[in-house]
Amino acid sequence: MRSRDIGIRPATLAVAALAAFAGALPLAGCATAGGAAVTAAELPPACVASWFETGAKRVPVAACRRAAGTTEALESGFTLYTPEFTPDAADEGLPPGYTATRALGALADGRHAVWAVHSGGGTGQFSTVLAVQVADDTVVIDAALPLGDRANGGIRDARVAAGTLMVERALTPFALVDLLHRSLTGEDGSAGAAFGLRAYDDLPACAVCDVGQATYRVDADFRETLVSVNLDTEALQAHLEPRANDAALACLAAFAEPAFAAGPIPAEALPAAAQAYRARCIARP
Repeated sequence: MRSRDIGIRPATLAVAALAAFAGALPLAGCATAGGAAVTAAELPPACVASWFETGAKRVPVAACRRAAGTTEALESGFTLYTPEFTPDAADEGLPPGYTATRALGALADGRHAVWAVHSGGGTGQFSTVLAVQVADDTVVIDAALPLGDRANGGIRDARVAAGTLMVERALTPFALVDLLHRSLTGEDGSAGAAFGLRAYDDLPACAVCDVGQATYRVDADFRETLVSVNLDTEALQAHLEPRANDAALACLAAFAEPAFAAGPIPAEALPAAAQAYRARCIARP
């Protein structure tokens, strides 16, 4: 996920570098003004920070109220929680981490979808969408999409339309080829190769190698179904410039220019695109 999507500048993650504030408030935990219990739609990010850190799926509202730190409302619609910067973290030279959330609306089954982004203080920005309820003064996280880290499957956009969750995940050049390969074989590149091409060695796969996005429809069990794939051909060309002698990347760029000229490729058309890519870039005499 790109940091500008939630209004946070990349890299330093220091408190002074947090951007696009719409205001700054003392941490109110999981209480609204006057101490009233929150709803899932109003959930402050302090209430889900522990899910990222420990995997806790049930968090008492009282624990949110005790959390030390600050919350800031961002112009992007996210609410940012920055925990108190501890002496131990300062001694280790770590910048402060953060958790940011944005309510997306109610799903068809009544649960609320919450887009959440977390950094522990390093360069990673881990994003997901959670299905959340608040019951008996406890925040309950019922389901979560797999985490992504910026270009490595990070959530670039998320929305709820008529009770259905839709998400866009960022793609690296290797992830794009992996989707093409999977559309033909049903096999993913979890072993580090697609069409015999290897992540990092043959095609860029880094967390800042963002060249496109895959759109998914999410069902009630939080399983993702691919809807379409789109590519930023200019971004792909930018990655090619310092690797002009990289045959695999050059062939992918040459294939992508006409293939994505008309916009996103629907999932049902991806196998035909994969065959064209294989014929052009993979097949050998």
